[in-house]
Amino acid sequence: MPNYTINRLQESHHVYGCTNWETTQQEGQQAGFNTALDATVVWEITANPGFVVQLDDFDIPNTQPTSVTQTSSYRTFVNDGGGLPSPINGVVMEQISSTLIKVAIFLYPSTSDGIIGPVFQMPANDVSLSISIKGCAKVAGEGVLGRFVKPDSRLVVTNLVLNRQLQDLIVHNELDSTTDEIHGKLAPTDVGEVFLKENYIMSYEVKVVPGYRFAIAPKLDFDEVDYYYKSKVEYTRNPHTKHESQDITGIVFDIYKKR
Repeated sequence: MPNYTINRLQESHHVYGCTNWETTQQEGQQAGFNTALDATVVWEITANPGFVVQLDDFDIPNTQPTSVTQTSSYRTFVNDGGGLPSPINGVVMEQISSTLIKVAIFLYPSTSDGIIGPVFQMPANDVSLSISIKGCAKVAGEGVLGRFVKPDSRLVVTNLVLNRQLQDLIVHNELDSTTDEIHGKLAPTDVGEVFLKENYIMSYEVKVVPGYRFAIAPKLDFDEVDYYYKSKVEYTRNPHTKHESQDITGIVFDIYKKR
């Protein structure tokens, strides 16, 4: 299931036929910008609720890009093996938002897009064309928000370590001297992908200063239903005892977001 829809953008100066995919044109009309026969036909790829569409995940088979610079939000396509039937000169896809990609089908040359070819003129007979677009939507990344109140003791220090893979997506701020905050949004994921380490968010470390120890391992006052954590106690050998006793000197909470 692609988890998106493709519809034609309804433009006020178009006269539509029996369906919104059809435009009524008169014989001899020539394609042009803001004319009776528009230079472009615009489709919209719209993600279903809970999904996103990313331009890099879409392609038109049997085409190639033009000579202009291609980016993650702008791509061009021209015929290379029958992917774009005549009289289509080329196609431009643009990322409008995380849930919308605009597909402009050119019946007219566009030098700024590297698209060349003749100006389309409406013949006496109807023209019916189809374009194959391949691609899938992804599950939208969920928001992440967490606040951590630091222990009220000069003998205890804390450290917040974000998952390296999320450092471009999640921001760590110190709201004040007592509170840390993280916020951001997880990256989209492929439908059906098995979540392993992808939902690991961060580690929250709690330690005592050198020369001190915890009487019992610290606990995290944690009641968020969308997250869970795993903890690991850190021990340090006590040099002042005859036996090799281990003091509790820290604990690490690895925090995950549920999917």
